[in-house]
Amino acid sequence: ETLVSERTSELHRALQELWGEMELAKKIQTALVPREFSLRDCDVAAVMRPTDQVGGVYYDVFAVNGTEWVLIGDVSGHGVPAGLVMMMCQTAVRSVLASSPNIGPDELLTIVNHTLTENIERLGEDKYMTISALRRDRDGTFRVAGMHQDLLVYRAASRRVEQIRAEGTWLGVTGNIRGLNPV
Repeated sequence: ETLVSERTSELHRALQELWGEMELAKKIQTALVPREFSLRDCDVAAVMRPTDQVGGVYYDVFAVNGTEWVLIGDVSGHGVPAGLVMMMCQTAVRSVLASSPNIGPDELLTIVNHTLTENIERLGEDKYMTISALRRDRDGTFRVAGMHQDLLVYRAASRRVEQIRAEGTWLGVTGNIRGLNPV
């Protein structure tokens, strides 16, 4: 009985430690989601409610040198590996745009994909990421690349919703996706 009691206590401590690490992973993931965001002359709303597990949901809205960016995506699966891939993507996107703020969304995804594919292979994971990258230039023109969900745009003047088909490729499947994300 003493041995069973000791093992039960050890198991309980290990579970508390594991759940503590999961809570930390969820905290890191939610810290990367923007708290406030805006686009000139647009209403923007988003919410992310974490589930019991860490996941790979990703979105970001920010400006770099007057160019506005909206990125939305999701990593396959759940758990810490999906959360890690999401964090790697967010870091790669921000790093690329910090050094090349005028890059097109197709080239951005090509560079980010190269990094993600290598890191996914190093992790030994079978993951991929759907993502769409929208770039809004100072003149209000949007350029989009990637393959997440089709985009729905509400046109207030006509009171209609326009569907823009996603016609790109996923990240993390192959190392070179140059030309596979038409703008």
